[in-house]
Amino acid sequence: MSFAQNLLRLRQQNALTQRQMAERLGVTVSQLRHFETKGGHPSLVVLQTIAGRFAVPLDWLVCERSERQALPEDLRLQFEAIGRLRLDERRAIRVLLDDLIRQYMAKRNAAAKPLPAACAEATETSP
Repeated sequence: MSFAQNLLRLRQQNALTQRQMAERLGVTVSQLRHFETKGGHPSLVVLQTIAGRFAVPLDWLVCERSERQALPEDLRLQFEAIGRLRLDERRAIRVLLDDLIRQYMAKRNAAAKPLPAACAEATETSP
């Protein structure tokens, strides 16, 4: 299903009118209609609001079923909990995660790529 279909389904499952849903998400009714019918995509903040308020994963909202990759249960629960935090708290966690991932990837890449012979010789002869 597309984002538009998933959003409509979510609103209907919660027995909300478009006005009620728009108020919960902090958007106008016109914007909500656009999301549901024309396939418009909201900002990341609105997506996070939807996920947090209705306890659904972001990938469920925006990905076609075939595009979703299953997360291990422990990570899925952690990401859902993060989605319910305040925006400033989510930003802090995102910065921390981005930094940790960059550090991990740098270490992983350094370990996987041997130095070219000329570089290896230069490092061996340097004091």
